[in-house]
Amino acid sequence: MTTRMRDEGGATLAIAPARRITGTLLLPDRVATPGVDPRFERPGWAPLPHRRASDVGLDAPLEQSQVSDCRPRISVSCLGVFAVEMGNWRFDAWQGRKTRALFQYLVNHRDRPITREALVNALWPEPERVAAHTSLKVSVHTLRQTLAQMQPGEPALVVLGHESGYQLKTMDLWLDVEAFEQVCARARRLESKGQSAEALDWYAQAVQLYGGDFLSECWDDWAVFRREALKDQCLHALGRLAEASLSNREYQACIGYCQQLLEQDRCREDTYRMLMVCHAHLGQRGRVRRWYELCVRTLRGEIGVAPDPETERVYRDALCGEA
Repeated sequence: MTTRMRDEGGATLAIAPARRITGTLLLPDRVATPGVDPRFERPGWAPLPHRRASDVGLDAPLEQSQVSDCRPRISVSCLGVFAVEMGNWRFDAWQGRKTRALFQYLVNHRDRPITREALVNALWPEPERVAAHTSLKVSVHTLRQTLAQMQPGEPALVVLGHESGYQLKTMDLWLDVEAFEQVCARARRLESKGQSAEALDWYAQAVQLYGGDFLSECWDDWAVFRREALKDQCLHALGRLAEASLSNREYQACIGYCQQLLEQDRCREDTYRMLMVCHAHLGQRGRVRRWYELCVRTLRGEIGVAPDPETERVYRDALCGEA
């Protein structure tokens, strides 16, 4: 399904192949199909388990106005576990690591042709650079074969050759990274206009779309830089949600957001302070002490510093019930 929301000018904005139910952005919907689709009776495709409404947080009946008949033909996930899915099926027969890496790079730069030199610099480290251009040709050929194997019927993914390089032509494709960044940008625009409540709704959707670190198994420089930039956007969204929950005295919600923040960045000192304040308001002084001790140990062990005076003050006030 495709979620459609209105931008500032009233135009329809499609952000993801999902349904928006009572303010919740759901992941791409899958409908169980009896039997085996003969188009996928080939190596490389595996059926996905049926996703129930309860698995993705569906807590209200669908309304006709909330459902679009438009579904993407192919969904690509790079946040968390890398996956290429078509309907209820996932493709997992990549012919070599470089073939998959080439696809990952091209699908994340699908808006323009990529020069051969740029592909070589991104995907082949220095010791392999001598034969890299030959390896690139082989990888492009293998990727084209893989895409042909992957797609029954009319192809939605095609590698086009240009005079200076290559481009992945895509039709009817949803990419989780694009959806995530689009939602984050919308939230920031609303926040800059003072529409904080609306911005928080979009930040919550961004957090839901962030399924994990970008291509976590890839350590090429291009992926590492992209990974950190996307993580920063997720941390910003979580931080705004935590601050809003604390301001609204929604302490359990704030604790949940803070824990997600620390999973991404263990050295966020302001997050430890929010946790201490929340537990103090809940009358859990033992948890206050535990989070303070964990803060001290983490800061000293990971970056070799002591907590800020502000952290010490918050800790003392929290223990005294003055947070």
